[in-house]
Amino acid sequence: MKKSRLILIIALILIVCLGAFYVYKINVFDINTLKAVDITLSGETEPSVYELDLKSKNALFSSLSSLSEMDAPDETFLKNAVIYDVTLLNHWDLTHKFKIYFLADHEVYAKIDNDKTLYKVIDPSFFYGADGFDALYSLQNFPEMRLLLDDTAVSYTSNQIKWSYKRLNGQWYSLDQPAIAFDSEIAKVTSTSEVLGLTLDKTPNNAMLKIIDKDSKTLVFEGIANVRQLPYPEYDGNFKYELSLTWSDETNGYKGDTSLSFEVDVNLPETYSLSKETLTQGEMLVVTAQHVNNIADIHLDQDLVTAFTWFKSGMNYRGYLPTNYYTNPGTYTLTFNNSTTGTSTPLDVEVVSRDFKVQNLTIDPTVEASTRNDDAYAEYREVFNPARDISAEERYYTEPFILPTTGKLNTEFGESRNVNGAPTTYRHIGIDIGAPRGATVVAVNNGQIVLAQKLILTGNTIIIDHGEGLFSVYEHLDSLAVEKGVLVERGQTIATVGSTGFSTGPHLHFTMSYYRTDIEPGYILYGEPLTKENYKELMK
Repeated sequence: MKKSRLILIIALILIVCLGAFYVYKINVFDINTLKAVDITLSGETEPSVYELDLKSKNALFSSLSSLSEMDAPDETFLKNAVIYDVTLLNHWDLTHKFKIYFLADHEVYAKIDNDKTLYKVIDPSFFYGADGFDALYSLQNFPEMRLLLDDTAVSYTSNQIKWSYKRLNGQWYSLDQPAIAFDSEIAKVTSTSEVLGLTLDKTPNNAMLKIIDKDSKTLVFEGIANVRQLPYPEYDGNFKYELSLTWSDETNGYKGDTSLSFEVDVNLPETYSLSKETLTQGEMLVVTAQHVNNIADIHLDQDLVTAFTWFKSGMNYRGYLPTNYYTNPGTYTLTFNNSTTGTSTPLDVEVVSRDFKVQNLTIDPTVEASTRNDDAYAEYREVFNPARDISAEERYYTEPFILPTTGKLNTEFGESRNVNGAPTTYRHIGIDIGAPRGATVVAVNNGQIVLAQKLILTGNTIIIDHGEGLFSVYEHLDSLAVEKGVLVERGQTIATVGSTGFSTGPHLHFTMSYYRTDIEPGYILYGEPLTKENYKELMK
């Protein structure tokens, strides 16, 4: 009897021990018993369960074992913390709950289950690097963007966004987003005041834009663009925009790239622009017409010149209005009239006076008599003047103009003269550069020789047509190195300095003109008049 009772007592003790061991065992949370972790932003009800690999489990228990109890803390510093509910689930579906607090300075604190004790996490490596703490990186997510024409959404397609962000552990994580197609309206641009652009919460570091004419398949623009206000082509049509975007922000910890493509239908009203609003006598005005369907419909009403010509420039048009010493100072109204639509566009330009110098010139009476006579003037009218009546419709040149020779500036553009004490009725139509006989004279730019011969008045003379009505003239040359009809290149030797024709000594008389209207060469070469005061400085 006693033996049976002993056996029963021992059995009960074993059962209690086994039960206690079982209770203990199923409440163990370690690397071997951990099944999953639920990481949920505090206040959210949808669980986010993660199964951890061995490395992540080690990081988790390393962080939890580093908890250091705070001594009666004032918890006001947790007021603006980002709070997560972290629940550990073991193989017996028992749970162990924590509240994890992330502060702005990246310090991490914790509370266990419902205990009010606050702990500082000395080793926050798990919380810095684990999946599930996405709210910490909301400012590092994909850029949110919309393509708008003013306030109207525009259709576009985007390639895959390759995106990376840096977590608090210093490691970069990929967060790629698949390609998308946003289906809405095609952008139809009918006014230059309409703004086509992206709205973004993250400004890209680099934005490269290509605009392709869909009809001709030609590239009409390629370069850096302001994504918030994309440019329009200079002419109407249907275009494909290809926009490549790159982000890189080490400070805020994100980087990535993507590209978008979309269609833009451009149908803008005709516009006109002037190269300047104020001209000095001797300067040439350039007018530009854009988005004109038929240039033959456009008539320019103006009082600056007797005839005006449009030249095609890509898909647009430009024309020139030269001024010289005969142009009266004042305000001129240019009115662009469309004979088809009946629209008129007025633009004002002001011409201001220039103080032209007076030159006293002494010349051998024999030279004057032999070069300034009826035969000389008749030849000049019959040979020289007509050489500047016809010009190529397209420019021969693409580079800036250069000075034809170096030396001393003896005479400025527009100077009036007293020859042998008697005033003349004409003004100097170019500049005189004093240089040694035989000094090289080069073409100021690409063009075609339209005159290369000796004339009584101007001596050995060359005229080059540079296209679109622009000519350069070289007079009193010693020898000629080119013939009429040949094409010359910028900087090519065409002659040498001499003193032929009506001349007092070796020099180059150089003129620029728009057809027969002579203009200040300095504006073509340097963007300002060539004077005796600035000549040496400009030559540098």
